[in-house]
Amino acid sequence: MSGSTSIDAIRGLMKLEPGRTFFVTEEGSLIGVIAFSDLVQAALDPASAADLTARDIASPNPLFLVMNENLENALKVLERVPEDDVPVVRDPQTLEVVCLVRHHDVLTVFNQALLDVQTEEHNER
Repeated sequence: MSGSTSIDAIRGLMKLEPGRTFFVTEEGSLIGVIAFSDLVQAALDPASAADLTARDIASPNPLFLVMNENLENALKVLERVPEDDVPVVRDPQTLEVVCLVRHHDVLTVFNQALLDVQTEEHNER
C-alpha cells in the first residue's frame, strides 16, 4: 500500500485479511510495515486517528529479505519478526518490494530441501 493510504482503508484491508502484515511503499520502495498492533495503537486516540495515513502509523526500518537470499538467512530474519511474513526487496539500496514471503512457506521449502538431501544420501548408499 502507499504511504498516503487512509486509516479507514487500512482498517478495511485488515478486516479482509486479519493477521496479515501490510507493507508501505513510496514509489515502490519499502518505507515501513503495518501490523495489527500498529492499527490498535492508532485507534487509542480516535480523534487524531481520523487523519492518519499508512505512512503515519507504519513502523519504519522494517526487516526484509533480499531476492535470492538463502533459506538459512531467510529463517533467521523471520525468527526476528513478530509477524508471520516479511517483505522481499530486489536489492538493499532501492528497497524495491517484489513480494512477501511467509514463515510457513520458507519452512516448507527448507524442509523439502532437507528431505531431498536425505533422499540423495540414501540413494548413494
